[in-house]
Amino acid sequence: MGDVLEFKRHWVWFFEEPVTCDYCLKETRGKVFEKMQSIVCSNCGEALLLIDDNTSYVLTVDFDDEGA
Repeated sequence: MGDVLEFKRHWVWFFEEPVTCDYCLKETRGKVFEKMQSIVCSNCGEALLLIDDNTSYVLTVDFDDEGA
């Protein structure tokens, strides 16, 4: 697994556009805190995605066809 990055501030936004949190159902851009291996909701603090050495993820992106 790669190195954990150090940020100039204590957290950064993860998503460019808001997503809906499965726990609080509010929109969030997801925060990633310094030296943390998870993406958390900026409203309720629950983990949107946990990353550890034993887990692998496949990310698929589905772009809406805006021209249709």
